[in-house]
Amino acid sequence: MCDSRHITHANFDNIYAAVAEASSGFAKLQGLLYGYGTAGFRLKAHLLTSVVFRVGLLAAVRLKKLNGQTIGVMITASHNPAEDNGVKLVDPQGEMLEGSWEAYATLLANAQTDNELVEA
Repeated sequence: MCDSRHITHANFDNIYAAVAEASSGFAKLQGLLYGYGTAGFRLKAHLLTSVVFRVGLLAAVRLKKLNGQTIGVMITASHNPAEDNGVKLVDPQGEMLEGSWEAYATLLANAQTDNELVEA
């Protein structure tokens, strides 16, 4: 585990570069505006690829914020048609993602470029 007291500017640059590189394989679809609500992100499955990657990033940040407590990433199925799915975060005690973090989820999901994602 990395001791955050010893992270240098160079380390952050390496992390940003790695995130941007990994993100390049999961580009946001142009023309879509994603919104995180109480059910997370709900869309047709083929529209969720970039969102799932970005929710994973947010889970890592949330885990760090909560001092290593477990954060769940839930891929949800629906009682609607099979292609209707979603993804959401679950906080440590099984509760919904803290409301103030929904805006971060939406911001990450809607970043247009890899650099914009890293800056978010």
